[in-house]
Amino acid sequence: MRFPRSAPALLLSLAVPWLVDAGIPVVGVGSTSEAVPLRRNINELAAEAGPQWDLYIQALIEMHEANATDESSYFQVMGIHGKPFIEYNGGGEQRVGTDKWRGYCPHGVRSPGKKISSPAKALD
Repeated sequence: MRFPRSAPALLLSLAVPWLVDAGIPVVGVGSTSEAVPLRRNINELAAEAGPQWDLYIQALIEMHEANATDESSYFQVMGIHGKPFIEYNGGGEQRVGTDKWRGYCPHGVRSPGKKISSPAKALD
């Protein structure tokens, strides 16, 4: 029995609702060693202007063009670091004591015995 050319598209369309309901798995980059791979310097990546840079730009464009309610949209992913303070990917609100929830980013959160970091300063 032969399948029509549209069969893969049909199968994918049936799987999409299940994939969306499953949430977005947040995993690190694959590595063959136990060490955590270093994050590439964005300036070096841009200067190389190779396939990794192209893929990065294409991914950003896709994220920007996605609907704001899509958990993989730029709006939702960047919201992890700042406003709007909404739950992301089923993670729940993250509160420190009785403080009002301020999102997932821990910058500026005061913990007992820890000094709040001062703003970054330019290096001369």
